[in-house]
Amino acid sequence: MTRNIGILVLSALFAASLAAAAPSPRPKTKRYDGTVVSFNEAEGKIFLKLKDESTGNWSVGPGTKVSIGSKKGGLSDIKPGFRVAAWVTEQGGIEVLKIVAEPKAAAHAPAAA
Repeated sequence: MTRNIGILVLSALFAASLAAAAPSPRPKTKRYDGTVVSFNEAEGKIFLKLKDESTGNWSVGPGTKVSIGSKKGGLSDIKPGFRVAAWVTEQGGIEVLKIVAEPKAAAHAPAAA
């Protein structure tokens, strides 16, 4: 009988240690596609116009992963007019921001002679 109780206690401790070692779940994110209207790096705020013509602003910071195409980027690479895909956490912060396309440069008129 004592042996069975000991086995139950060890089993319970083992199960508890497995539960404690399990990684915490990642926060849920939602993807938004749109165009950067404005970005204030000092305040950590980005304002986007979304594909459905609605707008929204979110927090960005040092933990935000920025990429330009397949290359790693940084917050300083974000400019108004860029088309982006943003993965936003439930807390309202942008976890990942992918710059999909830079705005096309305006055609320059020929210089006057």
